[in-house]
Amino acid sequence: TLFRINNKIFSGAYFYSGINSANIDGTGWNNIAHFYATYSYAPSLTDLFIGSYGLYKSTDGGATLSIVTNELSTKYIYSLFISGSNYYAGTNSGVYISNDDGGTWRASNTGLTNTTIYPIEWDGTKLYVGTAGAGVFSSADFGATWTPTALTGKNVIMLKNINNKLYAGCWGDGMFVSSDGGATWSEINNGITNKYIYAIS
Repeated sequence: TLFRINNKIFSGAYFYSGINSANIDGTGWNNIAHFYATYSYAPSLTDLFIGSYGLYKSTDGGATLSIVTNELSTKYIYSLFISGSNYYAGTNSGVYISNDDGGTWRASNTGLTNTTIYPIEWDGTKLYVGTAGAGVFSSADFGATWTPTALTGKNVIMLKNINNKLYAGCWGDGMFVSSDGGATWSEINNGITNKYIYAIS
């Protein structure tokens, strides 16, 4: 995981290296916290959240991090998404939602046939999640219920909405795209020599 907040860049790592920060020019690297791995991040208006094995929170722009003890404390948090007062976490136990700045979380998995959730994406109308083996699901009611899209049976590692098209990166199956909210998908692997997709930018 690599991301920028204001004049700092942050680099997440595995194997208990936690997360590091540096100046925007790449100088002055500093380890902020040691934990298992950095899987995801999401800035709110006032705070920064980091998903690992459990949830970490910074209230000072990433200078320091502290673990948040709540319903996510024993979950692997593979994705985080914030929209207004709605906070979403994709975990190894499904989708969790918070409406109190990440203080408490509730599971919201109605309709999901696989509860290992990797990416969460939003297209301005619907939420989408990618699962470990069941493809992509969508929600038109802010995550209260989930419906399978036409992309099924795939291990979906990444979702990205670009110019009203939803792209799905899959582990072993390459890239797919939908321009109708997941009703239909097209495989777009021409020229791709490795179909294990980790990221879409």
